[in-house]
Amino acid sequence: MHALTSYELTVFLFAIGSMLILARILSKIGRRFNIPTLVAELFAGVILGPTLLGLFFPETHLFFFPETGGLPDAYDALISISIVMLLFFSGMELDFTLLAKQTKPILCASIFALSIPFAVGFWFAWQYFDFLQGIEISAAPFIFPLTFGTIIAVSALAIIARILMEHHILNTSMGVVIMGAALMTDLIGWFGFSSILVYANAAVSNMQILYTLSYIIAFIIIVYYLSGKKKIMSKIFSDSSSTDSEPSYDLAMLFGICLLTAAFTNAIHVHSSLGAFIAGITCRRIIGEQSAILKQLNAFIMSFFAPIFFISIGLQLNLVESFNLWIALSVFALATTAKVLSGCIGAYLGGMPVRQAWAVGFCLNARGSMDIIIGALALKMGLIGSELFVAIIMFAILACFIAEFALTKILNLPKNGQAPLINT
Repeated sequence: MHALTSYELTVFLFAIGSMLILARILSKIGRRFNIPTLVAELFAGVILGPTLLGLFFPETHLFFFPETGGLPDAYDALISISIVMLLFFSGMELDFTLLAKQTKPILCASIFALSIPFAVGFWFAWQYFDFLQGIEISAAPFIFPLTFGTIIAVSALAIIARILMEHHILNTSMGVVIMGAALMTDLIGWFGFSSILVYANAAVSNMQILYTLSYIIAFIIIVYYLSGKKKIMSKIFSDSSSTDSEPSYDLAMLFGICLLTAAFTNAIHVHSSLGAFIAGITCRRIIGEQSAILKQLNAFIMSFFAPIFFISIGLQLNLVESFNLWIALSVFALATTAKVLSGCIGAYLGGMPVRQAWAVGFCLNARGSMDIIIGALALKMGLIGSELFVAIIMFAILACFIAEFALTKILNLPKNGQAPLINT
């Protein structure tokens, strides 16, 4: 890695500061028009990236984002850490107590909303490989269909939670079903994609893949077992009910666990983000509902690492040159139809009324976090092309607006966001 000169460090700090400020300004403007924060952050990357700044002021763009020297390595390292932190926070968001509240509808909705879109996506990518400009890997011929199917199948837990909170239905019976189903699809989807990454590694033999999966399973069991030992954990983490509790100290411990776990999975030929995701699930089990820690964690990651990651997407691509209308329309129609119908059918078979079942289907179609993260990693590792990735971004943005609009219309929500059709 090329060491940064004093001049390069100045440019790096100036660029990161400008990225964060621009993202904050656009997010504040976007709130007035009910535009999701991640959309504003993506647009900040479009402004600073090759789409706009690189088009109208190419010399300025190359000054801040050169292709050679130490700056590309520095940006890449920061983006990699941002991905790790985002997956860590995604794991921390998973509240498994939801699964015990509405077991049957959650299981039915999650099984249908995960399996049917995945199967449809796999089939479509296999049949229309050339149309989607699939990447062929001779050592792993099913990689592209598996990756596309996974991206189509996952939801966006954080986005869904935000939509439900804005309409005051997060803690209703329907809200619990939606969150529980989204939790299951994201959890299974991410572990599935991590297995795909192992399969895609041509340098790893079949026997090594088995060893790697064994290491992961054993690691998860050991970590989960230790996290349940309250006597051990009480010596590491402070008691939130105590006046001597130190959330900042606990945050240091959480970040330490996250990075060590990410380092372990990276060392066994699995992407570091899986380790971070496992660490997030484990740490949530350790600290429980300690609001002070969770609030600090949310503030730190969502105000720094999240903007850096979503801005970096716009910095990597020229969204105009990489936009393919037919691929975008196909992805949108396929993913929306498969996800909404499967989620609706699953919720209905789980015992929910028809109207609420439709609301579940549309909410589970909300995208913009896990799918974009998986897509960005797949693009970086050469598993999908830039035109398909741009189509995924466009679909994610539209799906957010459609989910909120459909939820309002289906449930006849008044302006104050209350939902008289739903039992709490």
